[in-house]
Amino acid sequence: ERGPTEVQFGELLADVDSPCYCSDEQILQILQTLQAKRESDLVALFRALGGSSGFLSSSGLRCLVRMMEHPGDDAAWEGDYQRMRAQYGWDAQGLTAREFGDLLADPDGPYHCSDN
Repeated sequence: ERGPTEVQFGELLADVDSPCYCSDEQILQILQTLQAKRESDLVALFRALGGSSGFLSSSGLRCLVRMMEHPGDDAAWEGDYQRMRAQYGWDAQGLTAREFGDLLADPDGPYHCSDN
């Protein structure tokens, strides 16, 4: 079974007689907790890929995109990386943790990662 739809879930949270009822403040607190968890996970991933110096290089990001089945060899990747670097305005040393998070959060970007 799949569980409630998005609408049904919203109705459960909004129904004061439901054991699942959540006030607006409770929902906001849950969302803030989830956002903090995502941010800490992103920082941990950034560091694991080699970003502990404050910048994630092409080779560090390449480790991740290989797992995401980037088509092509290292030369193709380097071309893709340089295009993204120019498009996003990344420093020559690589991208920052914030830029890394933005890249993965961009739903229209090539390396979007959802929380699922």
